[in-house]
Amino acid sequence: MVKRGKEPMWESAEFDELYVLAIPRHGNRDLAPGTKKSILDQLEDDVLAWEERLGDDEGKEDASGEGHGTG
Repeated sequence: MVKRGKEPMWESAEFDELYVLAIPRHGNRDLAPGTKKSILDQLEDDVLAWEERLGDDEGKEDASGEGHGTG
């Protein structure tokens, strides 16, 4: 978590290129629809970055003859 402003900010330790994610605290109130969409869009970018990285790692394992083997 990064200290910036009044809302908690979450920064990816793995992906420097991703934006810092702010998830505002609103007590028991719902977040505005635009805020929800923005948060979900940023989380989707995180998922895509992980999928790419893990896909790259799996390709390296396959090329070396390790991983996913039936042994």
